[in-house]
Formats: sequence, structure tokens, C-alpha cells
Amino acid sequence: MMRLPNPDPAAPPMHRRLTFLRSSAALAGGWLLLLAAFGVYSAASHWQAFEQEVSESGRALQRAISQRVAQHDAHLTGLSALGLAQAQPSEDFDLVAKTILRFYPRIVAIDLIRLPAEVVSSATSGDGSTADPSQVSRAVDMLTPGKAAYGADAKPGHYRVMKRMNETMAVSLDIDGAKLVEGEELPRWATLRLSTAEGLLLEIGAKPPASEGFFARTVSFDAPIASATQPLRLSLQRHVTLAQLLPPLPFALFAAISLAGLVLVRSLMKHRQDAALAREAAEAASRREALRQHETKLAHALRINSMGEMASGIAH
Repeated sequence: MMRLPNPDPAAPPMHRRLTFLRSSAALAGGWLLLLAAFGVYSAASHWQAFEQEVSESGRALQRAISQRVAQHDAHLTGLSALGLAQAQPSEDFDLVAKTILRFYPRIVAIDLIRLPAEVVSSATSGDGSTADPSQVSRAVDMLTPGKAAYGADAKPGHYRVMKRMNETMAVSLDIDGAKLVEGEELPRWATLRLSTAEGLLLEIGAKPPASEGFFARTVSFDAPIASATQPLRLSLQRHVTLAQLLPPLPFALFAAISLAGLVLVRSLMKHRQDAALAREAAEAASRREALRQHETKLAHALRINSMGEMASGIAH
């Protein structure tokens, strides 16, 4: 019996090439790969957004604090000039000092000091305190006249800016570091630190997590405050959790949509596979029918030929 040749014997049938689509393991594996890719993308994009937000907030605070500490230097210069113009402390100095305290609440005390170590005029706000004369004397004793310097303060988070006007007079400003940041300038998520060469001056804002937990990262901004007399360094931090990098709701939504999409694709591919199998079956049936008809015609031709040979033999 004759057989029609396969047009491409090496090519496997389509249904064999698509068998893997029926595998639930393959579907689950593809879904997990999609979730992993989405998780990496989401975490990377959120981390980049946090870095940009911290950097922008840090630069804005750096500019604002730098401007405010520059105002301290201007006040110090003005008060020094006023003190030098007066042989003895007068009401003018006290009036100017109280005006500064009123409009600049971060300056909590202004002291005019005669060297060695004697406070001759002091103006303070409600939470201010006068300087320790001996401490100021030691701080400015090595300074040349007209030279300003940074100094520590007894109150936590406070520092002093002092200037020696001449051989016998000095002026001192008590600064509350926490008030260098005003109103809503500090974001709710931020932890702000101001430090000096001696160490941490103050820490305000959001508290660092008590425990690092399974996942905890910190996005930081660190820069010096532009001032020759107040050597402050600003540090701004945001503590990031896994839930912030990979928000549960968007992740769950993507998981549901991607699973539904894969199931739909699998259904469409299965439909396409079934249609391909039906076409293959129809083509195979057509080939079998053609082969049957060919064999029928061949058998008929053989019978005719046999009958012709028989008739020719009888004729002889």
C-alpha cells in the first residue's frame, strides 16, 4: 500500500510545541516571575523617589538654615558696633537686643560682657539664660578684636555665637538650634540632626525605629551649613520600610490582574491549540481520503490491466 510522504518529517506537530501551555506549574512560574519583576521595579522606583525627596528637602533646609545663621552674624556685628559706640551700657543696647529677641525667637539671650568675666547687660526671652561669664571669657580670650567664634551652651540643643569687640568688651548670642527650622519646613517623615565638631547638637523630627526589623533602610542627606562662625552640619534622614518600597495594595492589585491576564492568555492559546489540532485532524483525514481514492483508482487500473492481459491470452 502506498503512503504519502510527510512534507516535513523533522517538524513536530503544533500540539506538541504548545503542550507546555497546559502545565499549571509553567503558569505559576510565569506568574511568579512577573511578580518578582514588578516588585523589583516598584522598589527601585520608590527608592529613587525617596532619594529625590530627601535631597530636595535637605537642600531647601540647608539654604534656609544658612540664611538664618547669617542673620546671627549680622546681629552680632550690629550689636558690636552699638557697644563700641557707647562707653557705658545704656538703654539703647537693651532696646535693640530686646527687639532682636522679639522678632528672632531662635535667639533666646543676648549678653554684653566686660572682660574679664563680668556681665554688664543681658536681655533674655522667656526661655533664655545669661551666659556664664567665665565661660565666655575663656572662649573669647584668645580671639583678636573683631573676631567672632562659636561656643557651647549649657542648655541641650543650644549654642552661642560670641564676638570680641575690643580688649575689654564682648557680646554673646544664645541660639536655640531647634528653632532654626520653622513651621512646616521639616517634613513629617524626616529626622533632622544638627552637629558640630564636638558631636551631636540636637535631633528633632521623626524618631528612628526602635528595631530594624526584617527590612529597614535609611535615605540620607548630609551637608554643612554655610557659615564661618557657626560650624554646623545638617543631616536629614528618612527611614524606609519594606511596605513603603513595595506598597501592599498596588502589589496585590498587580498580582490579581497579572494572574487574570495569564489565565486569559492560557485560555486563548488553548483555544488556538484546539483549533490547530482540529485543522491537523481535518488535513490528516483529507490525506487519508486522497490516499484511499488513489489506491482505489490504482486497484481499478490493475484489474483492467489484468482483464486486458486475460483477453489477449484467450485471443491467442
